[in-house]
Amino acid sequence: MAEDLSKLQEELTRVVQEEVRKYLASRGDNNRGSSREGLWSWLNSGMDAKSFLIGAVAGLAVAALWPQLKPALKTCTQKVSEGLSELGKQVKTTLEETKESLTDIVAEAQFERLKGELEPEEGE
Repeated sequence: MAEDLSKLQEELTRVVQEEVRKYLASRGDNNRGSSREGLWSWLNSGMDAKSFLIGAVAGLAVAALWPQLKPALKTCTQKVSEGLSELGKQVKTTLEETKESLTDIVAEAQFERLKGELEPEEGE
């Protein structure tokens, strides 16, 4: 694990240094102090460098930890899928029961209306 973290740190350092070089080259500041100064000016420049670094670190961390995460994520995904399937069945059942109740109410109302229309005719 420590070896993986060391490789991750080296890769992150390389990526950040390359991005700093690209940024400085795009500004024409190739000879402007050390790369450390360039990095800090880049980080404090208001560019989205901090978000980039956070994303890079997160991406590299996920890549390094993927073998350990994969089984847990698979299990979690299966449980979520099963839960959603059960929820879908419950929603379907509830909707069917509601439809049946509404159909009964409408049928009873129609029956009562027809019954009301037929009763005056019988008395005539």
